[in-house]
Amino acid sequence: MRLALVRIAFAASLAALAACSSSEGVTEAPPPPASSLPPVTSGTPDAGTNDGAPSVPPAQPPASAPPLPEATRAAVQALCDAQIDPSGQGGKSVGLTIGVWTPAFEGTVGCGRTRAGGNAPDGDTVYEIGSVTKVFTGMLLADRVLSGKMKLGDAASTHLVGLSLPTFEGAPITLAHLASHGAGLPSMPDNLTGDRFAPAAGYTRERLAEFLSRTALPDRPGTTYRYSNVGVGILGLALADASGKSFEAMVAETITGPLGMSDTRVDRASYPEARLAQGHQGATPIPPNRIDVLDASGALRSTGRDMLKLVAVHAGKAHALAPVAALTHEEVIAKPQGGGCGLTVEIREAQGTRYLEKSGATSGFTARIVATRSPALGVVVLANTANVDVNGLAQRVHDAARAP
Repeated sequence: MRLALVRIAFAASLAALAACSSSEGVTEAPPPPASSLPPVTSGTPDAGTNDGAPSVPPAQPPASAPPLPEATRAAVQALCDAQIDPSGQGGKSVGLTIGVWTPAFEGTVGCGRTRAGGNAPDGDTVYEIGSVTKVFTGMLLADRVLSGKMKLGDAASTHLVGLSLPTFEGAPITLAHLASHGAGLPSMPDNLTGDRFAPAAGYTRERLAEFLSRTALPDRPGTTYRYSNVGVGILGLALADASGKSFEAMVAETITGPLGMSDTRVDRASYPEARLAQGHQGATPIPPNRIDVLDASGALRSTGRDMLKLVAVHAGKAHALAPVAALTHEEVIAKPQGGGCGLTVEIREAQGTRYLEKSGATSGFTARIVATRSPALGVVVLANTANVDVNGLAQRVHDAARAP
């Protein structure tokens, strides 16, 4: 059993769409053990509690980093332009926003169009980010663990109201199992109520309870990596039930508020229409995605400029949320194809570099974030077309940005 799993057991006493993205971030040294990280909470105490836990002070406007050097900008722009096809075919996109962060510079480039006849996208264009939402969910769990409100080894059912999770020979599904795709749950419930463009729209807690009541686990939780949207959605419900707040409210209080990410949220109607990218399958416009009770698995929207603030913390930028990000990077379970998964963050090592990453997809959008800590470098790729090769593009951008 891996060291991270030992830590989880110790903490219990002390403390796709369906496809998972392949991963790519590096650290000069492994993140410190969870038990050595200082207690951190990035929001006010939960409703109904009076635990006196300190709160992260309100976000201060960050100092503007120097823009991308001209050579880097030109290289990233060329990679962006090469990935554009107005028909959205061959793994290419109608439009793209790419962001790069390093301690020395940061910036975004855009290419293609937000929609047919529209403008070129930029760092403020709003995209659906799909399963990249899960990184926020993992950070919410890490924040509660570090503030002493939850333990990774807690049985998830103990934090859920009116929902019971299946067990395997008496072994429960823990919070860590849900966050690392080790619970043994399927990718999605088999009783969804939405359409092919937004399959989880209209799905209710009552239908989820019915699905769980007849779901059997194939093996002991924590044994096998199986990517599960419903698992992370249930984790979001456990966090919401324990805090008395909605997923979107928790994200705003704990993550986007402290990081100054003013353009990251669920509600599409809260954005000016002119800033919203149109999703596509090929060149065909696709209706907006909507996820209801499972929103923690993929409901957020964001911009390239906002996502750079998140990826910078995962790449090692100093911030009160740095210990939260570091905890999500500790491997909990190995992936059968290599690499592993922490608290929703995918982990991969290649040529001496440790990559921390996550991809996301909805019916009309594709997204990817990649962070490394050695070198300290973060990449964001947002596409307004389904089935875009964002994994390969993000790696090429990372390689170009780290080149001398």
